Amino acid sequence: MALKFDECRFDRVVLKIVRGLYYFEYKNALPATIEVTTLFLNTEAKVESGVQYAHQLDWGKRQWPGIFEYRCASLPGIPQASMWLMGFYGNTHFWAISKSDDMIEESG
Repeated sequence: MALKFDECRFDRVVLKIVRGLYYFEYKNALPATIEVTTLFLNTEAKVESGVQYAHQLDWGKRQWPGIFEYRCASLPGIPQASMWLMGFYGNTHFWAISKSDDMIEESG
């Protein structure tokens, strides 16, 4: 028995979760112009790669151990630029980054 992975659907769900968590963490809505890029960490190598940066992120304000846990951080001075590492049920992980093209030009 196998499940078909619908990457577009998962991306949309993770995008909505990030937007909701952003509001919860920072008490401000993430503008619609901000792009959220997601990466499904579906291999052990991707999980290890994503987790190696976890120490740079803060634990979220709420955790549900074994069900949903997340870490996040935003760039000083550019709060809409944020990073998220999310784990679902201890074995499904996603990495997400929020940014806009303007932010890249301003920081570059």
